[in-house]
Amino acid sequence: MTILLAGRQLQPGDMPEHDRLAIALINGGAQWLDWASRDAARQYHFDDVTEMVEAVQTGLHGTPILLLREIGLLLSPVKCMTMDASDLRLLANPGQASASALAALMKRHCLTSHADLAQISGFLRALGVADAPAFRSRSLADLLMLRDLQHELDVVAPLTAEAVRFALANAGSIPEFVDYLRFYRDCVKAFELGDATPFDRMRSIDTVLNTLLPKTFLALDSLEVGGFLAPWELHAAIREWLSTGRQLGFARASLAVQQFVADGYYTGQLGHEAVKLLHEFLERAQLALGAAEVGAGHMAQDGLTCTFTFGANGDSAQVEISAAGRVGIARFGRLARSMPRPNPAGPGSTPKQRARRGVSARVS
Repeated sequence: MTILLAGRQLQPGDMPEHDRLAIALINGGAQWLDWASRDAARQYHFDDVTEMVEAVQTGLHGTPILLLREIGLLLSPVKCMTMDASDLRLLANPGQASASALAALMKRHCLTSHADLAQISGFLRALGVADAPAFRSRSLADLLMLRDLQHELDVVAPLTAEAVRFALANAGSIPEFVDYLRFYRDCVKAFELGDATPFDRMRSIDTVLNTLLPKTFLALDSLEVGGFLAPWELHAAIREWLSTGRQLGFARASLAVQQFVADGYYTGQLGHEAVKLLHEFLERAQLALGAAEVGAGHMAQDGLTCTFTFGANGDSAQVEISAAGRVGIARFGRLARSMPRPNPAGPGSTPKQRARRGVSARVS
């Protein structure tokens, strides 16, 4: 026997149906499992089944994302591990399922089809940014973020065109573009700039960004953990972090400044007053995180992040943990309260630490 999970030998015949279905979704996955279990010359070590299915997918195909052709769906095997066996059976045999059952599964797990993702190219052309340097390379996470933005925007509205120009002028990546576009729209609302001329709006909001961006550096502290955690483990890690006097911040400066304008009671203050409001905004977030009850996690379609919703003191925060173990705030306050709560990650706890390695990376 040559496959070890957490130091224990894996007998493929004794694997639960759920785990067998997950690895069988990978093209060649079941065959690799049979081969590896018979190869006495090597040992393959994995912390758990989630790590194994990810390693098999990456090792066999050179990418952590698998393609389910019959459904037209791109997703990570890590995401598959958060589904129950009945969902995995449906993914494995979509021809035997009704269209309504497939649609319900997609909605239940917040999945976006390849056909829907293909519409992003038209959306970017409509915005006039398809050929911009920041959009030349698009990951699955980028496409999903742009799909969310597409649902928010009226692409023919004059204000949208202004916001796009502003975002392009300030963003160096797709996540920053999305942040700055939302920031522009939030500023128009917060500062009641709807009746101003486009030139005056752009100038005013540019001044706000230049004023606030350096001040948000204090809002970028992040907690580092050992990879994905179960909800109670993440809650305990955050409370321990806060108990030392440190704070949990946002993943990037553009997100911090956008969230502050969206829900920090900021109306254009400068200097010390702006800093005071930002401190109050962050204190609200820390109080909510420290006292909050945390819900089940939602694993992203690409398997690279998991989001948890915290709620307390009249506020709500969405906290995101990456596969590398970086923890930060994704949304906070009234904006977060208006967002739908993430669907649970699955029937069990959130998959634990993963490592990006091929199936031959730990051979002895």
